[in-house]
Amino acid sequence: VTPSARVGGEPLRAYMLHKEKGVDLKIASSSVILEKFVELTGSMLFGVLGLALLISIPGLALKFKLIFGLVLLFGFFILITFYYRSITGKGSFSSLFLFFRLNRIARWKNFVSVITSVDSRLQQFFLNNKREFFGAFFTYFLYVILVFFEFMFLLLWLGVDITFGF
Repeated sequence: VTPSARVGGEPLRAYMLHKEKGVDLKIASSSVILEKFVELTGSMLFGVLGLALLISIPGLALKFKLIFGLVLLFGFFILITFYYRSITGKGSFSSLFLFFRLNRIARWKNFVSVITSVDSRLQQFFLNNKREFFGAFFTYFLYVILVFFEFMFLLLWLGVDITFGF
């Protein structure tokens, strides 16, 4: 159903929230986008930690470290651009929709108002719900730490030495 393990099923999730739970499609879409934004931001921050660890490994090729750093930099650029366009009311999704002229497709003309509404809801959330945003981010941070320990204990159970060189 989804193209990958962590990305790709967002439209389906929004639709299922709408169909199964009766959540307004605009609210469901906004919720799914916010969840993915929090997840990607957290992943990028953990990526920075990973980059710091990679830099400290002397035998690892400099080219690999640079590529990893550039990918992180590009990811941060995308996230910051999305956030900036959201809080300034320029809208990321509606702008892309109009840029690629998807509003000229007959079946998608009515979709412009939905996307504009989602962009507006994202702006309202980012501006008015900072506490909830950071709470969601903190929850994601705790989740990643718990997953780390889960894998650590699984590897220990399998007899794999995971001393991390300390």
